[in-house]
Amino acid sequence: MDEDDNRRSEPRESVFLRASMRNETVELQVTVRNLSPHGAMIQGAEGAPVGSEISLQLINIGTVHGTIAWVEGQFCGIQFNEPIDHHLARRKVTSESFGRASLFVLPPKRSV
Repeated sequence: MDEDDNRRSEPRESVFLRASMRNETVELQVTVRNLSPHGAMIQGAEGAPVGSEISLQLINIGTVHGTIAWVEGQFCGIQFNEPIDHHLARRKVTSESFGRASLFVLPPKRSV
């Protein structure tokens, strides 16, 4: 991270969301750790090159395009091309949400 990350003009909201991130050659299942209208911190994209153009599938939001701004270990910062309503990511998942992002749903446990 560089000094610009510490001087952000807007705070990011702490979240823990599964998402799908892709560039021209690879698609990864990642975890969004914080989110704002203009960017996000992603966990699970180690080795992603700074400056890479990516798309990120976010639940309740859909596809967001951006650029990798920084990488530090297993974390990277994404700067979105267009602002998003990041509060939508915390809304209750409805049937309309399916298909907008990758979801990992376990079947219910059966009681004996």
